[in-house]
Amino acid sequence: QLVTKHGKESDIGFEALCKEAKQYSDMGWQAFSADSNFGVWEQAKPPPGSIKEGIKLIDRSARMSEEALALRPLDPGSRLSISLSYGRLAIYSDTNTKVQLCNRIHKEADLALSLDPQNDLAHHALARWNFEVASINTVIKIIVRHYYGGDISGTFAESIHHYNKAVELAPHKLVHHFELGKTYLKVGQRDLADQCMRRALACENEDINDELGRQHCVSLLKQIERQKQRPRFLGKKQPTQEILPE
Repeated sequence: QLVTKHGKESDIGFEALCKEAKQYSDMGWQAFSADSNFGVWEQAKPPPGSIKEGIKLIDRSARMSEEALALRPLDPGSRLSISLSYGRLAIYSDTNTKVQLCNRIHKEADLALSLDPQNDLAHHALARWNFEVASINTVIKIIVRHYYGGDISGTFAESIHHYNKAVELAPHKLVHHFELGKTYLKVGQRDLADQCMRRALACENEDINDELGRQHCVSLLKQIERQKQRPRFLGKKQPTQEILPE
């Protein structure tokens, strides 16, 4: 209604367009969360009945984000909106489309950060891109680079760097602490992961993504606790983990 009343070109209309795009993306993401047994937020609208319906909502969000970008190419928010929607669409895309979307996500996140170096969400987007790329199997990386021309330069060290920067810029946001903790856990730094998860739980929910992150955070803390209770290796050297900069 605000977009119709004030026009997309106005400040009010543009902001409303970006917010609406995010809402469609979050609604679609609920379907993925439910399908992956991460849970859903009961206070939010019921998730779409199927992944297919969720994809349609996220696709609609992506098209609205492209519209916002065309209106204001120098606005970092429109570029981050594209990164968010395409990141979610990539999960359910074929390999070729996934690679194209990932390249676009990296490009838009980089541009958003160049437009606003103090944007915590731009740092978060780059951290997430690095995490996802670094998590890919080495053989798959070679295939992606050779056959699809994908960018496989992401590292866990870069992910941790950008997540820490996001935390520094916006320490009140649950999602930054949670994703940083998840990355520390991925590289075997269990104590740092535990600290980040507990900081995340101390934050207030700002939207549906925070509640889903909170539920996942509780699950990972239980996993960390179980790992702590496992007996240590006897007579063998403990496996070492890469030490990454904060």
